[in-house]
Amino acid sequence: MSKPRILITLDHSYGPSECIYINLSYLTAIERAGGTPVLVGRPDKEEVARLIASCDAVFLTGGDDVIPELYGAVKSPLCGKIDPSDRDRVEWDILDHAYARKLPILGVCRGMQVMNAHLGGTLYQDIEGEMANACKHDFHKDENSNKLRRDFPAHDMHIIPDTLLHNIVGENKISVNSLHHQGVRDLAQKFKKCGTAPDGLIEAIEHLEHPFCIGVQWHPEELGDAPSQKLFQALVFAARSQEAYLKKS
Repeated sequence: MSKPRILITLDHSYGPSECIYINLSYLTAIERAGGTPVLVGRPDKEEVARLIASCDAVFLTGGDDVIPELYGAVKSPLCGKIDPSDRDRVEWDILDHAYARKLPILGVCRGMQVMNAHLGGTLYQDIEGEMANACKHDFHKDENSNKLRRDFPAHDMHIIPDTLLHNIVGENKISVNSLHHQGVRDLAQKFKKCGTAPDGLIEAIEHLEHPFCIGVQWHPEELGDAPSQKLFQALVFAARSQEAYLKKS
């Protein structure tokens, strides 16, 4: 049996030479789970359709902030860098086709935020500046501006029972890393929350109608623990045999 092909989105670099790239940890997580990564650059709508037709699942990765206008907001001074390389448009097109074909979808960090905005939800442009009683979520650096390990366990995350995520992970609470300053504000109507941070921020979402469509705010590809591996294994399994996975769950 051939390995399922997982379409993976790329980030944008602001170095002297402009480029798009992907962290090795994303590829390792998919390959370890038994999938074949298929990297997508910045194709037009027609090429997106051709790429989607050749793949079995979609993996939306992390990166810069989503363009606020896409979820009906005016850009705040608190908003961070916005990807200038047409990434939002490409991921919008990818999601349109993935939903139409009911392909399994996993979004991580920015990926979850894109999924929510794409279906009409909104985002905090800066959690600590806009959400009352928010805890710290941006652990890229410590209070002395020293870079932290990306697998740093920032806080616990409560997983809501009777959700697909709970079925996959099999635990009520896990420790997660936290590398974001934006997050879900208003949840899109077609999603339900399936995980929350200690301050109540939505940390995981899943589609109400789609067979396998999950977004998580943390970075499981950087953790490599049992819950993280189960999440990627579930994506690859769903890509290989959606019906078989749902029967098992």
